[in-house]
Amino acid sequence: MSIRRTVRNMNAYAWEESSRSIAKRYGLDEKSVIRFDMNTSPFVLNVVAEALQKRAGMAVNEYPPANYEGIVKGVANYLDVQERQVVVGAGGDEVIDTIALAFLEKGEKSVISTPTYSMFSIASQRVGSKVVEVPRTASHALDVDALTEAAQNAKLVWVCNPNSPTGNAEPPSKIRALMESTKATVVVDEAYAEFGGESVVKLTQEYENLVVVRTLSKAFGLAGARVGYAVTNPELAAVLNKLRLPNSVSEPATVLAGAALSAEGIRQMKDGVAAMVAEREKLKSRLEPPFEVFPSETNFLLIKFPDAQKQFKRLLTKGLVVRNLSENALTKNCLRITVRSPTQNSKLLEALT
Repeated sequence: MSIRRTVRNMNAYAWEESSRSIAKRYGLDEKSVIRFDMNTSPFVLNVVAEALQKRAGMAVNEYPPANYEGIVKGVANYLDVQERQVVVGAGGDEVIDTIALAFLEKGEKSVISTPTYSMFSIASQRVGSKVVEVPRTASHALDVDALTEAAQNAKLVWVCNPNSPTGNAEPPSKIRALMESTKATVVVDEAYAEFGGESVVKLTQEYENLVVVRTLSKAFGLAGARVGYAVTNPELAAVLNKLRLPNSVSEPATVLAGAALSAEGIRQMKDGVAAMVAEREKLKSRLEPPFEVFPSETNFLLIKFPDAQKQFKRLLTKGLVVRNLSENALTKNCLRITVRSPTQNSKLLEALT
């Protein structure tokens, strides 16, 4: 088979093992398996639950509006931006993939601040880009000077802020400094923006070389619906809309997204975020000491253990699934743990202590 060399050589996304498989291996009830590894919300917004119950407007035999008008209007109102700045996709992943397709030719350079979300590298590799990784500092901060140097002759710079898996956020001034120092387009993934840090969405009105990627998967609790979006200048938004796949966001997903982005949905989301942030700080205070817990502006905690692999396996046997990040030198012996409901978090604390 004549598979492209780029595809043969690229690293695949690390798929999560299913709860059913984990339960079967350890003799557990599948319902008792708790996913602390996916950074999803433990809550469903009431407005979303009501829309699901009513099946309101879900014409599954028809395609949704091709321009995703309802989602675009909802995002524009939520972030106070122009509708023509918004690009909708099937989760942030499709948006990231579309950005890579828009900018990168085979052999052209893209720069990534690591450790971070692996889809930046995968999307870049898919189109044949030469990926240059720039490590964060020992304190997990963005190394703007090193990124600027690496970005010479690059087309894209990928930054996650707040960052996954480290959990820390950079101030807008640092993102601004990066955009001022390079001609490359800077892509800032703000999947966790609702949980902390400051957004740079407003800077898209000042800088043509800025794209901000957001999602409804985290704070809005719609990971299963797959709805993401980008905010950028209108000219670039038009290019991205030309490239995106038609009707990739399903009709049910557009209905649920519309409910989530309503005034009441946004209010409920903010209440849920406040509850999760309170749980995050409670978890942090209970785990340190004896463990080192890094500062977080997200819905997860990065925790350092004496032996992360041993702890990871021990939790797995109890049906508590966390993310082991020991393969990267900056997160060696670290586990990433999603903040979930108080009851679920208590089970994790009991297992750890």
